[in-house]
Amino acid sequence: MLKKLIYLGIVLGFSHGLHAQNYSEILKLTQLNDGTTARTMGVAGAFGAMGGDYGSLAINPAGLGDYRKSEFIFSPVIRSYSNDATLEGNSPRNTTGSGFGILNLGVVFSNNTAGSSWQTSNFSIGLSQINNFSEEFAYEGTTPGSITERFLELGNFAGSVDALDNFEAGLAWDVGALYFDTNENFVTDFPTADTRVFKEQFVRRSGRINQLDFAWGGNLNNKVNFGVSAGVPFFTFEETKVYEEIDQDGSVPFFERLQFTEFINTSGVGFNLKVGTVLKPTRNIRIGAAIHSPTWYSVDDSYNNSLEYVYNDNGIVSNSVDSPTGAFDYRINTTWRAIGSVGGIFRVGALRGFVNADFEYLDYRNGNFNLTENSTDPDVLDFELELNQQIDTELNSALNVRLGTELGYDIWRFRGGVALNGSPYSIDDQSSNNQVYSLGFGLRQDRFFLDVAYQLSKTEEGYIPFVVLEESAQQFANVEGTRSNIALTAGFKF
Repeated sequence: MLKKLIYLGIVLGFSHGLHAQNYSEILKLTQLNDGTTARTMGVAGAFGAMGGDYGSLAINPAGLGDYRKSEFIFSPVIRSYSNDATLEGNSPRNTTGSGFGILNLGVVFSNNTAGSSWQTSNFSIGLSQINNFSEEFAYEGTTPGSITERFLELGNFAGSVDALDNFEAGLAWDVGALYFDTNENFVTDFPTADTRVFKEQFVRRSGRINQLDFAWGGNLNNKVNFGVSAGVPFFTFEETKVYEEIDQDGSVPFFERLQFTEFINTSGVGFNLKVGTVLKPTRNIRIGAAIHSPTWYSVDDSYNNSLEYVYNDNGIVSNSVDSPTGAFDYRINTTWRAIGSVGGIFRVGALRGFVNADFEYLDYRNGNFNLTENSTDPDVLDFELELNQQIDTELNSALNVRLGTELGYDIWRFRGGVALNGSPYSIDDQSSNNQVYSLGFGLRQDRFFLDVAYQLSKTEEGYIPFVVLEESAQQFANVEGTRSNIALTAGFKF
């Protein structure tokens, strides 16, 4: 069974804007596309020992050393997804969507240095989309527990009305979902924490990571390539969550329904470095190695919530309230990664091509939050320590394996690849792996080339809509998804 540790949000008491930070944010900024051109996408990103394609810069910048002509490339992409979300003990609900984007736009300036040990000294600049967050999913069903249990726990933690937060428990008090009994203890309309109620939630996410890359790569004596690149990634992420509970059979006295809406907008800019080399011990064998630094991000959050509560007290009463808009800025460091590659170039009669395997190692525990860069609040420091401890406990190292091949005949190219991206979680759960399958084809002429790729990935993740201490009220949804990308790269040599 897929572990329920995924998306554990916050510790109780930090219900203001800090609930946006959890280790899922480290994951979404670390797990990147398998291929940034149609050619590299067609081999599932298995291109680390190869070169002469702009997509190699995302894996090993030494591949830039194989360019013999300057080049301009442009890659539009069509993305689609299908998600099946299942609340425990209920039927799955399917959500689909699609969108259009630009995968990259880049230029390579080739410099053949005749008479020097350096056969080439090439530079490039370009913009690539290295991740896309756009998706929707929804679930529904009847289970024990209510989000009002969370409001109650937050109220008890605060201890008084004046100490209630402005984003959850304070809203619940204002609309009547949280109130005092005769002994001035916080209570809700739900008699027990495991009272069964119908619930549904709709989650919409959008955004992307775009990265501006500056790279140099050269070939020394036709035996070894060296390359280095500097990246400036900038991202936006927006999430809207609409959660609803309805007393469909009248089993909860007074309560009719509630709707809790959460909105967050996150944006950030960062910096990273890559260095790599490709050895060519023979004409047909290539061995590559690359190191990627962490990305050091500066991040800004903006967030607000709203709550509507409807109950029957000698007549239907409907109250709604909006939170203030909150803001918080902080820093995130992602993890180092190391990539080893081995490839072979072959020719059989009129057929020619390559086979390449990449092995990428990264340790997600090296990612961390710095929430106190611009804050002296001791509660923020405590939460920073809690978050980074959670990363150390819940995450682990992972090995991503990619295998791809290209077969060429005359001006035509045919490609295929598969990738298995290892689970980042400390509990070994193979269902958390991300599987990627790719196909592609293209044509190559002296001054122009065109590549097309289709890539299918399968994912599975767990989702917890709200965190409570009472285990019987805890909710869990399993989200199984597929992603399809169709990319086209047009290139012009000059």
